[in-house]
Amino acid sequence: AIGAYDAVLQIAPDDIATHNNKGNALGRLGELQATCSDHDGAMESYQRAIATHETALRLAPDYPQIHNNKGGTQALLGVLQMTLAQPERALESWEAALAAFSRSLEIAPNDGRVCDARDAVQAKVDALQAASEEL
Repeated sequence: AIGAYDAVLQIAPDDIATHNNKGNALGRLGELQATCSDHDGAMESYQRAIATHETALRLAPDYPQIHNNKGGTQALLGVLQMTLAQPERALESWEAALAAFSRSLEIAPNDGRVCDARDAVQAKVDALQAASEEL
């Protein structure tokens, strides 16, 4: 799928949907790699997914679904970073996810799924901060 999106982007480099979908495919690849304990591969795929979504957002900054997708990938990256005992990096990723979800909600304030995703990430941030305060 990623190769197909790359082929389309050779022809139409500013196609927003293709950038978004490529980012989604890279995020899904990262999830698969993380499940298979290919942590380095997952880290790379998540970072590529986020960069791809950022490209799409430069083309369409007010497209809430791209913000949602970027936020979801940032959240998954944070989970991977916690698995790898990198809490500071996880916190940064989760804060970036919160920013993406918040931006989406500025554009489309009544999206309950985004509110739920934002709240789930906020709970992770709160738990991590509480745990670090206990140390």
